[in-house]
Amino acid sequence: MVLEVRPHRTKRYSGKKKKTQTIGIPEVPSEPCLLLCPKTHFLGLLLRKTALRHVDVSSATQLYELQVAPDARSLPLIVADKQSRVFDISESTLNKWLKRLGELTGLQLSVTSYWLRRGAAEVVNTSSEISEAQQNLLLQHASASTYQKRYASDYFCHDLRSIGEGREQQYGIMRMASGQSRTIDLRRPVDLTDTQKAEAEADQDVQRHKQLWLQARALVRTKHGSFARGEGTELYREALKTRNSYHTARTRSHRKMKKHIRAQFDEEQPIQDVFRQVHGLPMSSSNHRKTLPIPQEQERAFSLIFRFAPSSEQEETDCRIQAVDAISRVGPASAARLRTVHSGQPHPTWMQAASQEKRGVILSPRQCLVCLVFGIRETPFPTDFSFIRHLRRRHPGDMQCPDPDCCEQLVGIDHIMNHMQHVHGA
Repeated sequence: MVLEVRPHRTKRYSGKKKKTQTIGIPEVPSEPCLLLCPKTHFLGLLLRKTALRHVDVSSATQLYELQVAPDARSLPLIVADKQSRVFDISESTLNKWLKRLGELTGLQLSVTSYWLRRGAAEVVNTSSEISEAQQNLLLQHASASTYQKRYASDYFCHDLRSIGEGREQQYGIMRMASGQSRTIDLRRPVDLTDTQKAEAEADQDVQRHKQLWLQARALVRTKHGSFARGEGTELYREALKTRNSYHTARTRSHRKMKKHIRAQFDEEQPIQDVFRQVHGLPMSSSNHRKTLPIPQEQERAFSLIFRFAPSSEQEETDCRIQAVDAISRVGPASAARLRTVHSGQPHPTWMQAASQEKRGVILSPRQCLVCLVFGIRETPFPTDFSFIRHLRRRHPGDMQCPDPDCCEQLVGIDHIMNHMQHVHGA
């Protein structure tokens, strides 16, 4: 099975789109970690989006059992809706996630999506299997000079001494020295402490914008009785502008403080490490960060994609099938899950898997059946009022009971509430 990728939104020159190449990505035998396998993730996302529902394919086992017809040489896998997006996020969101992942990893510089392009360009440039013309086609450059000016690292990544003396180069050491992995330090601050946040909040510019916002809000309340009642007026719009200016100044101050703290760490920590070693003192270790509990389907997907490759070919195939199915069952965030549950569209794989795992559900008092089945919320609500308010806000329309052993059609909020209480025990 070969995954074929063709870039869509690429560079333009003089208003015309540049030519793009189709890239084939085959499976790597005995791949050490499925985390780096694009085909595993792509197939999991396809099944998660039910992109193959028109051919009744709902599991990775069915995909791997497909055969090419005797009179044909290939079997294209065509999705149901070619215009739908498998992973619909903006570039700014992607860069935000990558930056956060880079900070958690301990990298010194901010990680962006352009890092991936620069890394791919370096791999292509150093490969003896790819010609200069093919490199320019892949990177959509007019000539190799663009790579030299914009992409080539300032750090020369070859062992010049070994080359001059006719010895074998130490590729591993030079790659480590020229790469960003050398900057990884898990002790580098990731988030501001409460004291540092308070110091950032006390910034003069932040306090000035805060006072303007409080004054504008008080003016709207004085004239209209409450801030919400002033919506649509010019005074309300001006107050919103001052509020946005306050939040912008606050965010800017926090970023400035965080940048200062990280720069201070990079300057002082190496000195402390050398000093402690010289005097026989123990090295300081990273602070253990608190981790929030994750849904069971996410935990299973993580364990499978980080699993080492089995030795036999059949075991490796079974491992890939399990990883693809696990990824397809990972649901989105809570708000997106609620939208999907009440969208009226065909249920994606993660919803089908979640409902099949919860049969004959008996609820605790004030526990929401829909949220429990689809992994949105498991804890009961503290009061009857909060439970009823949740049902009215989150599940106001008609729906089918998500319990596979029940499947009763529920019409209206009163029917939903009575069904949860009298049939499932809420």
